[in-house]
Amino acid sequence: MRSIDAFLDILGYRASWAGIVRIALWTVLFLWLAGLMIPERARQDLFSTNVAGLPISPMITLESDPAFIRDVPLPEKGKHFRIAWISDSSSILYKPGAKLIDLTKMGDHKLLAVKTLEALRGLGLANAHIDLFLRVSLRCLETYTLTKLALERHPDLLIISVSPVFIFNNHAVFKGDSHFAKASAVWGKNIDTWPWLFLMPSPADHLWALLTHRFTVFSQAPVYAEEIDALKHDFWTSLFPPLKNTQNGEKEDSMTENSLVFWVIQRYLKGDLSVLLNDKNETVNSKWYRQVIRLSDFGENSFNHLIVRKTLETLKNSGVKAIIYIEQASQAMKDDPGAWAIYQHVKDTFRAYEKEYGSDKIRFIIDVPPDVLAKAVYVTDDDIHFEQEGDMDKFLAQQIFELSKEPEGTKNEH
Repeated sequence: MRSIDAFLDILGYRASWAGIVRIALWTVLFLWLAGLMIPERARQDLFSTNVAGLPISPMITLESDPAFIRDVPLPEKGKHFRIAWISDSSSILYKPGAKLIDLTKMGDHKLLAVKTLEALRGLGLANAHIDLFLRVSLRCLETYTLTKLALERHPDLLIISVSPVFIFNNHAVFKGDSHFAKASAVWGKNIDTWPWLFLMPSPADHLWALLTHRFTVFSQAPVYAEEIDALKHDFWTSLFPPLKNTQNGEKEDSMTENSLVFWVIQRYLKGDLSVLLNDKNETVNSKWYRQVIRLSDFGENSFNHLIVRKTLETLKNSGVKAIIYIEQASQAMKDDPGAWAIYQHVKDTFRAYEKEYGSDKIRFIIDVPPDVLAKAVYVTDDDIHFEQEGDMDKFLAQQIFELSKEPEGTKNEH
């Protein structure tokens, strides 16, 4: 068999350092020219309809966008009380009757941050501005990265919501890998997180992090991703007929396969998927969450535990006021004593964190008074998400208002 060298002999090509440098220079030139030629287009965000006309800046890009957050100008310091709010889908108030979030129709739902902002105005804090770092399926690792990014914008107060289902789940440290390109740049600024650079991001992530701010074509590319995917799809389907996901003419419903599903089904359910399904063969969110929470690892050396500590240490060292609150599970979770016990263990663990990191500037909300949620309505068959928040918005607004009146001091010391 002929080697690649023999093939290059036929072409008459011989690599040299001068040739490699020349290729690199031409590459840089064409990338720069492409950046000049590509029409600039605003990044898409999921919550523009929900916050239109309000002092709220949606910060998260689409899940497939490696930029991870949008480049939004800072509100004028002193003129606004700036809040950075980091949360997951628990901060989305579902449209009544909806069991899942349709990302293309986010305007059908309401946001807890918007309701809280309204409550803050009622308390007299009329100049509040929220940087909303709301990412559906947010996990522990992304929360750390977002905390670092949020602090770079120098907020007056930072809010972090904690999912009791996923916070200590070592099989769900992150959701998707698009955020690694941004994380590569963030983690590289701290010696403590350098080992993560070799553990999770790929070389392509590091390269993207290096190039995206230097070449417009890279920073603009994700905005055109859907159009390019559509063109690729049309091209390939014109050559090869698409495979049909049908059986006897009917669409086949199936759960998306991933490692978390595998571990839950095999480790705890012994391969019995029926435990997660209702009589219509549909996945029930509450049953799923109650199994997922069983994967929580409370060991001091678990990766999630180390990430949580690093996040809390970052907050402590920043000197910024902060609220860390546990997303409150429905009382219906008590129907599964095992899941409920683990939920209480999550709270106990955060009580220990509170003793170590809590202060007059860092406030933990672990248990919410029962009357706050007396009128709350959870999504049907879902222990975590609200349709109606009860007085949760007013409760959070009160916590924010109290901290906003606390005088600024030095960094937290314990």
